[in-house]
Amino acid sequence: MDLATGQNLIKQKKFPSALRLLKTLLSLNPHNHDIFFYLGRVYSEIQDFQNSIKYYQKYLNKNKNSISCLINLAILYLNIGDKKNSEKTFKKLLKINKSHIHGYYGLFSLSEKLLLDEDYNYLAEILNDNKISKRDKSVINFIFSKRERKKNNLNKELLFLQKYHNQSFEANIHYNKQSQFYYEKVLLNFYKNINFIEDNNRYENARPIFIIGLPRSGSTIIESLLTSEEKKIKTFGESNFFNMAVFDQIRNKIFDKDYDVNNTKLEINLSLIKESIDERYGFNNMSVDKLLFLDKSLENIFNIEIQELS
Repeated sequence: MDLATGQNLIKQKKFPSALRLLKTLLSLNPHNHDIFFYLGRVYSEIQDFQNSIKYYQKYLNKNKNSISCLINLAILYLNIGDKKNSEKTFKKLLKINKSHIHGYYGLFSLSEKLLLDEDYNYLAEILNDNKISKRDKSVINFIFSKRERKKNNLNKELLFLQKYHNQSFEANIHYNKQSQFYYEKVLLNFYKNINFIEDNNRYENARPIFIIGLPRSGSTIIESLLTSEEKKIKTFGESNFFNMAVFDQIRNKIFDKDYDVNNTKLEINLSLIKESIDERYGFNNMSVDKLLFLDKSLENIFNIEIQELS
């Protein structure tokens, strides 16, 4: 049992197991500050933001110039609506590393006014630098597209958006090609070729609310309205855990070179779906009142039948 095991559990999205292991490691070695960073990550994933901030700050007390910790903390502040601390942390990040593109994007997400002309000039200057990644170039082009939209320069906006989409796709081309195949080919014939192994042991007390639709269709506003109620409904945002629980069971078959999308039967074990979800978020250990939750993963429109069976 070591930190590498905890890191591996986080990669596998087994957050409750990772949390238990990390807390045990911390009790055995309270001076290992790397544990603080990974506790911050896990608490963020399970949406215990207070503890996530606490452990990120503990880590920064000993590693004040940690780029990875600063970006995680800045994004966390942004996600919980703490704009003041988010801005402060993004600015600190850029002071340490002027070329960290996501620092500019973070400030831009908070307010377009936070980026100055000198920032735009710097981004334009490095955009043609072959040393920066396609992912970073895509982010710069996205920022510029929004700037041109505000100026009502629609042709320039579309030009920057096209570059953004192309570079985003190319930045992770293997994964994106697999995703494209999955959504365009597999899901199109999904329920014609699927066999469900049902499980009678359902989440009887779970009361999930799934927000589905198309991007830019108002899903975030609906989520905000529902989470602003007195009950403070928990939201997992665009968690993607239902989709991944399905995908994990069929990935080896659909990416096999002999896979025939029209003639191959796929099998989904609903018990494994629930096991996968529990490994990620520990639903089985939640109190009944916390089993009312939101999920706004838009692709869940493809998983309605599975969610009903579960």
